[in-house]
Amino acid sequence: MHLVPIKGLARGGEAKRLMEELAVHFKMLIRARQLRINTLKEIYPDNKNVMGMYKPASERIGAYIFIRLRSSVNKKQFLDRDTLRETMLHEMCHAYNLDHGDSYRRNLSRMRFELEVYCNCSGDGEKSKKDEADKKDDEKDKKKDKKKDDKDKKDDKKDDKKDKKKDDKKGKREDKKGKRDDKKYMKNKKKDDKTDKK
Repeated sequence: MHLVPIKGLARGGEAKRLMEELAVHFKMLIRARQLRINTLKEIYPDNKNVMGMYKPASERIGAYIFIRLRSSVNKKQFLDRDTLRETMLHEMCHAYNLDHGDSYRRNLSRMRFELEVYCNCSGDGEKSKKDEADKKDDEKDKKKDKKKDDKDKKDDKKDDKKDKKKDDKKGKREDKKGKRDDKKYMKNKKKDDKTDKK
């Protein structure tokens, strides 16, 4: 099975690794059902509701499965493995039924049961070291993002304080100027009063 992640997107290595895990997870089911799946390809459609697509096999070329690996909100964040596996199973089931009718749903239930049996036999159902490593990487990325956000917040606070000091200084200067203008006005008024008396 050819694995094709999207070129140019961040964390491409992790995307390829996720696809490898999916291929291993479904390997026994694909063999048992003799499914001709040629390519597993990552997609990132504009429509947030589209999780995957299935392109049937031809005489010469096997089927294509297209799958969304990443969150529709953040391209750097991958969907959880249960969601990815369910999407993969959903698309594989289209090898028998292109619609979502009763026959499709019955077949999906059977395939899900078979997959559980194969996973329990092979041990694929347990968490792999790769899964744990990926989780650690995700946690590191989250910590980095949190530190960056905290730093940005601190910088914003500093900028706010600076702006406040500037405004305070400007206000004080304006108050002093106003007081000087008032004194000047009072002096001029006294002079005018004296002139009027004369």
